[in-house]
Amino acid sequence: MRRIERDLELSSIPSGGSWRRTDLVAELVEHGGEPAVRLSCNDDSGLAWIDGLQFAEGEIRVDWAASHGSFGIAIDIHDEKRFKLIRFSAGETGMTPLWQVQFLSSNELAGAGKRAQPVGELTGGALDWVKLKISIHKGRMIVVVNDHNIPCLRVTDFRIESPGGSIGLWIDRNSSAFFTHLKCVEIRKQVKI
Repeated sequence: MRRIERDLELSSIPSGGSWRRTDLVAELVEHGGEPAVRLSCNDDSGLAWIDGLQFAEGEIRVDWAASHGSFGIAIDIHDEKRFKLIRFSAGETGMTPLWQVQFLSSNELAGAGKRAQPVGELTGGALDWVKLKISIHKGRMIVVVNDHNIPCLRVTDFRIESPGGSIGLWIDRNSSAFFTHLKCVEIRKQVKI
């Protein structure tokens, strides 16, 4: 097995660079003392992804902060219509957002989501940074926030289209979120010749 670690540079989303994007506004900002990219959408959902990346198995890490709306990490992206999504949605309970997480394919976005689960208690305020880790290995996906021992989402029948698609960020209409420190560690099987 070979591990390939990548720091996926978010600062190039607004200008394009190696990132492709559809229907979203991206701006470089500072949030909570960290350099970040703020993604927002008004009329439709938007997607930003790294052009040419093929990720099939390993770990994805990113820090996010938001107070309302829906956003997520898109994986196995082949184009703006074919991807899988770990979506976070905020509901309100008084002044504190109550976050839910769900796993969807892009064709499920228009309807009710499957596998919606509460994220669990997120300490801090509504716009504090939340650490997210997504682990994909042998047809299983586990999602953990803030280094908790208990996953907030498990998918046991997870399938990636061969040879694997890209990684990106998704934002729903009338939503905004901050992102920083996007990294992936890809696990590749070495082929003996």
